[in-house]
Amino acid sequence: MKQAIAHGSGDQIISVRNLSKSYGSFKAVDQLNLDVFYGDVFGFLGPNGAGKSTTIRMLLSLIKPSEGSIKIFGQDLNQHRNTILGKIGCIVEKPDFYKYLSAEKNCIILLHSPDSQQANPRFMKFLNWLDLKEGKRTK
Repeated sequence: MKQAIAHGSGDQIISVRNLSKSYGSFKAVDQLNLDVFYGDVFGFLGPNGAGKSTTIRMLLSLIKPSEGSIKIFGQDLNQHRNTILGKIGCIVEKPDFYKYLSAEKNCIILLHSPDSQQANPRFMKFLNWLDLKEGKRTK
């Protein structure tokens, strides 16, 4: 029996159809079908070798699928790669900060902004949310 899942606004953000990735005879991802809607909180869970990182790498166009299709924001990833990737950010594998940079510089990178002037309003909101406003320049 399928369960009904309530979604945010109903806008489909990610649509994956029959996505596969093979390395020789090894299938890292096998015929994955996936829909993620606006407002959903989604994560990949599974043991090592289950295809989580491989799937994320395909969604980011870091590796090419062996077969299948990927749409993000309603656009085909192969046809609109630069437009799509300009709207998203991701840390694959190990979420970490650059230890040689200050909290401010790390946040600017996370906020995907080229300089602190452009990022400042978002940055300050982010720092307040993390309760790091006083230590923004410490490493």
